[in-house]
Amino acid sequence: MENHYYRSFLRWKLQQYLSDAGFLALNDLESKYGIKCPKLSKLRELRKAYSEWIPLRTTTWGSYMHVKHAITLLTEINPEILDNLKDKHTLHFRLCQDGTWFGRYLNCIVSALGWVDAGEHSQNAFSLIPLSYVSVTKENRDNVEQALTTEFINMFKPGQVMEIRGVEYNILFSYSADYKMVAQVMGLAGPCSDHFCNWCRTKKLKLSGMRKLVYENGFGNNVAFCITDKLQKHSYKSYDDKDKAAEEENIKNYDQVIL
Repeated sequence: MENHYYRSFLRWKLQQYLSDAGFLALNDLESKYGIKCPKLSKLRELRKAYSEWIPLRTTTWGSYMHVKHAITLLTEINPEILDNLKDKHTLHFRLCQDGTWFGRYLNCIVSALGWVDAGEHSQNAFSLIPLSYVSVTKENRDNVEQALTTEFINMFKPGQVMEIRGVEYNILFSYSADYKMVAQVMGLAGPCSDHFCNWCRTKKLKLSGMRKLVYENGFGNNVAFCITDKLQKHSYKSYDDKDKAAEEENIKNYDQVIL
């Protein structure tokens, strides 16, 4: 307890939120190469060199790196996984996208690349490579289609082959996003579902006895949902099917909310 040297290191570890595994990995690197941890200035110089080696492509709405540079980074970070896949000659990556906002007015679409072959424990946010950041005035189909340029989309075309460490690999891409993001990127005809609409839990084969459930959302608009007769008895006031004018107005408001 009186050893100031050990106490200082423990305090530093706690202040920097460094895990036990991370501290052990640092000790292992020092033992492996027989030197102390290099100065931060050296690591910054190396990081700067990598940043210059990976050029960013700038557009009117933001910037992105080429997906092949992201693949190179992922495979360099996990060389042992790449060694185990040499015989398969296929690498599987996933494009992750989601919309978010900063403050009240800055809406943006963030894209990142993950490596499926790295396993389930390597799919968290810290294991992804940031791929692109684009800003949009409002998150809808037209703005997303404009901000995600054709050049960016074409980076993920199927049938690509990439040479890594002297070995050729077939590159397979999959897409990961919530249903709203998929609909905005691909259009309403892009995603397929057994359900009648984005919010229905009832499948298309069980559409008998469906009614419209209407309620006023936080924006003051009436929103129509599909709901079964069984649930209707325990829910909000239902539409009067005879009131055609009210039904048409509600559907119009519903479309405005979705679009």
